[in-house]
Amino acid sequence: MKPYVLNVNTVNSGFKAIDKVKEGSEFDIIFMDHMMPKMDGIEATKIIRDMGYTGTIVALTANALIGQMDIFLENGFDDFITKPVDVRYLNVVLKKYIQDKQPEEVLEEVRKNMLYSKRNIGLEPGQINVSPKLAEFFILDAEKAVNDLEAFSNKDSNYEDEDVKAYTVTVHAMKTALLNVGEKDLSEFAGMLERAGWKDDREAMKETPVFVERLKLVIKKFSPQENEDKEITVTNDDYADLKEKMLVIIEANESYDNKTAKDLINDLREKSWPGLMTKLLSEMSEQLLSGDIDGVTQTAGSIKEECDKKLD
Repeated sequence: MKPYVLNVNTVNSGFKAIDKVKEGSEFDIIFMDHMMPKMDGIEATKIIRDMGYTGTIVALTANALIGQMDIFLENGFDDFITKPVDVRYLNVVLKKYIQDKQPEEVLEEVRKNMLYSKRNIGLEPGQINVSPKLAEFFILDAEKAVNDLEAFSNKDSNYEDEDVKAYTVTVHAMKTALLNVGEKDLSEFAGMLERAGWKDDREAMKETPVFVERLKLVIKKFSPQENEDKEITVTNDDYADLKEKMLVIIEANESYDNKTAKDLINDLREKSWPGLMTKLLSEMSEQLLSGDIDGVTQTAGSIKEECDKKLD
């Protein structure tokens, strides 16, 4: 959202979203998560609309099924975006509800920022600058895709319509992710598999194992080298502190205190950790962002166990 020069406010529950509107806050756009603990996004949006709020509200949902759009529109939403978020579609929504309503001088500034942003994150072939953070998130997504696609292939064509749908979503996500790290050819391969998924072309989908093996090579390419871990110094005090903070995160997670958990995770990720710890902290950050409460607690438990091993 940086190219749009937006002031972004965040809250971690439907109740707090309602409070923001009660305070008289007005927004160009509200992104409302669909599934939230205690009060879901549909209920929160209905209350906000009943309060007389007429601004744009867009749902974020991982449950985008046929007919889902009608459910959101009937309950006060203007649009919805599926999760995981496809940045290109997010851009379409921002253009539709924000950019196209701005005066020309603002639009010109946005265009300049968009050009700079695209160059900076390396969306153009041959001009890729993959930051460690981008590589880290790519590896997380790609490893999950490998597991999902291997499970799909192991069914040996004995799969249901829902399996094909999940397969198609997975290769679609990889198509974008690969393009973002400069792997244009493999991104096009993913695009071919995505089209095969939409058409239920099972013959073409037999190429999936080939794609998976090539994807594994890209994961290896962007993974930290073993000798990099040897250069990282982590003391017993560091592991003891990490363990203690995992206990705090678990407690905060259980009480839906996302801010405390987020702040602790961000602070911990500022320090250099060995590869496994870095990966687990990244996973936990992503789980917290997507609202996977059980996942955060499970990953925090895994980190705590690793700390115990180091402290034995």
